[in-house]
Amino acid sequence: MTEDNWPLDTPQLGVVVLRPRSDELRGIPLFHELSASLIDDLAKIGDVTGFGPDEDILLAGESPRALHILLSGFAVETQERLGRSVATDVVGPFCPIQLAQTLAGTPAKTRVKTITSARIVLLQALELRSLVQQQEELLRTMFTHTLRAVEFTAEQLRHIKLTSAVQRLAQFLLARMDLSAGPPGRIILPYEKRYLAGKLGCSQETLSRAFAALRKLGVASKGSVVVVKDAVSLEGLARGVDVPNEPTSVAGPLHVEPARRHA
Repeated sequence: MTEDNWPLDTPQLGVVVLRPRSDELRGIPLFHELSASLIDDLAKIGDVTGFGPDEDILLAGESPRALHILLSGFAVETQERLGRSVATDVVGPFCPIQLAQTLAGTPAKTRVKTITSARIVLLQALELRSLVQQQEELLRTMFTHTLRAVEFTAEQLRHIKLTSAVQRLAQFLLARMDLSAGPPGRIILPYEKRYLAGKLGCSQETLSRAFAALRKLGVASKGSVVVVKDAVSLEGLARGVDVPNEPTSVAGPLHVEPARRHA
């Protein structure tokens, strides 16, 4: 690859960049239903690259030069507030990062950086916008996903208004527990607690108080390890509150797997 066609949002030194395989693109829920020819067209304008932890993907105020989709790993969206960087959300695999801004060519609303090692598909923005204009199938796919993202944001806001941080933390932990293993349940948090606060829509101080409140229900945490001694009480706290499902596909949102049980 020459410097002229190197992805502009990708570090050039020490990074191996490859074209995405058709099956990799097909595995992204956003593209799951696209025709084979359109998948091939996307592969021609794409690259797959590895990022280390704490590397910038997008900077706030700059127009994205590529659409970024994580294949693995996590990234965090942050905004500056009162002189410090505050996490506002965590992005996981297969969620397009700032799709609307990439398609419209408008500035990114937040800074986005990796918080773990990650593999990322990059689709060059100019070429992608041209494809969207030419291919009704791709236009329909992008439009539908954007509408689902707007719906998800509205659901998220309602969820935050109707639940406490303690309830949202309980739901997050339950979704990652395997209850078939019996008590106590052991969970490894996928990222640091400061980023978990952004995912749950609260401050780091509020998250610390939420963990303290859950200690009364037998939840203990140290670093990234959380131990749940009484899952029944935790379920009682979270019961009756629906968790919004993040829209990773056109066919439907990605549903959070419930805690697994064996009869």
